[in-house]
Amino acid sequence: MKTLHNILPMLILVLTVSIAEAQKNKMYSAETNMKAYVQSKNPDDLLQAKQLIDEVVKHEKTIGFWKAWYTYGKVYQLLGTDSITKSADPTFLFHAFEGYTKIFELANGRIDKFTKEDIVNNLKNLSVAFYNNGIDSYNTKDFESSSNFFIGVTEIDEVLVQESGEGTPFAATCIDYAIESYISLGKQAMRAGELEKCLAIIQEAQQIFPGNGALMKAEINYYIQSDNLQEGMSIVQNAIIAQTETLSANPENQEVKQDLSNLYTIEGEAYFQIDSFNKAFTSFENAVTYNPENHSAQYNCGVALTSQWGIASKNLNDMTGLSDEAYETMNDEIYLTYLVPALKFLEAAVSIKPDDDQYSSTAESVKQILGNR
Repeated sequence: MKTLHNILPMLILVLTVSIAEAQKNKMYSAETNMKAYVQSKNPDDLLQAKQLIDEVVKHEKTIGFWKAWYTYGKVYQLLGTDSITKSADPTFLFHAFEGYTKIFELANGRIDKFTKEDIVNNLKNLSVAFYNNGIDSYNTKDFESSSNFFIGVTEIDEVLVQESGEGTPFAATCIDYAIESYISLGKQAMRAGELEKCLAIIQEAQQIFPGNGALMKAEINYYIQSDNLQEGMSIVQNAIIAQTETLSANPENQEVKQDLSNLYTIEGEAYFQIDSFNKAFTSFENAVTYNPENHSAQYNCGVALTSQWGIASKNLNDMTGLSDEAYETMNDEIYLTYLVPALKFLEAAVSIKPDDDQYSSTAESVKQILGNR
């Protein structure tokens, strides 16, 4: 005869199994609702599936069940793409991605080939949805959402590469879009007078994309707007020092030379913003030295020299008591000092990037000013 002491463990085991089975039955019911939605497109079926699968993945008996997360990912992916339900919560697609990544964490190699192929295809479709939502958010100037969606594409790409060896073709583009979204978000904060918020946004982006030149320029612009140029310049100049030391150890390192060229371009643009054209030109010239193919630096050298020509010409015209001969001599010297070399830099920029209308028009304007000189 079994005693109570012997029966209790058996009862506990039966109850545990029953609870787990009940949760699995909810998962199957969620799948049934999801299939009904695919046929009917009735969002109520989808919302019922969501309610069921949410309970399953939160329950202690099935939270580690990878098949539940598989269903969770599919349900939330449909929620995030349905024309009605997606407007209720912009995070549905992110939850779908969470579900798919959970599968790989929990399955430990136990996913069958058919299911894995389905997950990979779902992730590819998810990356397209992220991309499209990112573009829509960017166009409506919701830069916080667009940055999240574009970063989401890059994160999906990492999972796809790891699990299938093939990522998304637009992941690299989304990095640029994400960075531009952060910069635009920072500009919004700056225009609203929230300078510290602007800095926080840019620094958050730098944590995700360390060493990015566009973000460094955005940070320097923050310091310029905050009347603290020296702080901003110290950032880029310290980077220049570090890269110069790296180059000294390997003078043929082309990648470091390009980094230095970009850093000097950033420094020059900062000087240009405060009308320090002489220092700007020196920075741009250094950029060209490290990378003659840096068309932006070539162009900016020409613009910096043209700006100096404008200032020198104005100063000359403000002088009084000059003879015509002295005026013409000084005027010719100004042209030779600034505009003649400016044209060479501008023409170099045009030769590197001939389809840039701004480069071409600026070079043509300087050529016309020079005339026969």
